[in-house]
Amino acid sequence: PVPEANSNDILILPAPSWNGKRVHPLIIGVYPDWESMNAACGDYSFIGLYGPPISPRELTLEKLTGPSASLIPILSSGSDIILTRTDDWRFVLTHELTHWLTELVCRYEGTDFGSLPPLIREGIADYTAHSLCGDHRRWEAVAAAWAQSGGKLEDVPPPLWYDVGTSVVHYLVERDGKAGLLARLPAFAAEWSQEAATIAPGWRASLHDVKLSDSDRTLYEARLERLSLCAWLLDPVLPSAARSLLGKINSGKGDSSDIAQFWNIVSAIPPPPSQDAWAINSGKGDSSDIAQFWNIVSAIPPPPSRDAWARLARREDTFRIVQYQDGDRNGERMARARVEVALRKYREADDWQNYYNWFVTGLRNIIAAWGNLPRGG
Repeated sequence: PVPEANSNDILILPAPSWNGKRVHPLIIGVYPDWESMNAACGDYSFIGLYGPPISPRELTLEKLTGPSASLIPILSSGSDIILTRTDDWRFVLTHELTHWLTELVCRYEGTDFGSLPPLIREGIADYTAHSLCGDHRRWEAVAAAWAQSGGKLEDVPPPLWYDVGTSVVHYLVERDGKAGLLARLPAFAAEWSQEAATIAPGWRASLHDVKLSDSDRTLYEARLERLSLCAWLLDPVLPSAARSLLGKINSGKGDSSDIAQFWNIVSAIPPPPSQDAWAINSGKGDSSDIAQFWNIVSAIPPPPSRDAWARLARREDTFRIVQYQDGDRNGERMARARVEVALRKYREADDWQNYYNWFVTGLRNIIAAWGNLPRGG
């Protein structure tokens, strides 16, 4: 039995045991949409989350926004999974549950789950989700682009952890089987650099013959620049044409010029009509689509409604969250501080044009910063 959708109750169950050890208890919280979940958590950088426990007080309707917002606590105990009722919820839930199960394996082996390299943590979770929910293997093109450009396993940037990680786990499962992969978790946690150096030649060879089209490379660039996250942060004011363009890239029809276009400011030039929104993620984009995407969203839209501006402002903390997660490689901390100060200043002055310019500056210099680095190791 679970609480009803309109209930604010939390169901408490005794923690089961596995091989004589207590299984970590779990809370699964389901929000009705991304906006209410991200607003409640103050973080717009994720679509599903596995992490340390949240107190039941945190999981109340008082944390949510809007009359339609609701949270369903399904199970209660010590670790948490949070996701939304979106079309891809099965994939997201499978990914996050795999983190929980991987942590159980680590505890059984006496290994700290948090010490696993993120590439392996996310790779195991995405590999499992792809295996159980349908695998279109778009991860292969992204991973091959990184490998064929000379990228190193120990230097994979955060935006590529999922695709490259999936390729590494796929290679290891093909080579050693699932049991062999799990047996290596303590070694991965203890000395990833050494393990990565051992894995790299065979992994790189497994991707050597993957033929990359221009649209594949565009998808790789879009992943590296976190284009989907940039679009989501701009969602309250994002033109429909930008959604269409992102869809084109993710669907495998984009081309390389679109990345530069996306970032260019095109002033009052109206965007083209919307077609196949969000199709980029389906793998049909080409490289020009990313440039066009930035071209469209960089054009300053007319001042939004107060509600839309407030929704955009709630996303400001995500600049800090992403910068802290990524570290300070090339002065992003100072860039983020300047963006935060400017956004607050122009929001308080009700200066929409400067506010929007600085918001896009934050996207370019903080969220999409990995796209400004060399594409390999």
